[in-house]
Amino acid sequence: MRATANPGVVDSDQHALAVDIEITPQARSIESPEFQNRLSAAKQR
Repeated sequence: MRATANPGVVDSDQHALAVDIEITPQARSIESPEFQNRLSAAKQR
């Protein structure tokens, strides 16, 4: 799929973009106090 989606683009460049787009916001979300509160409440169930 990647080969046909963006021919000629270096895979490592696409990986770096994916990290910026997907992982960075998720990491911020996981570290938020709101998430920690929800996680703590779920663990108590």
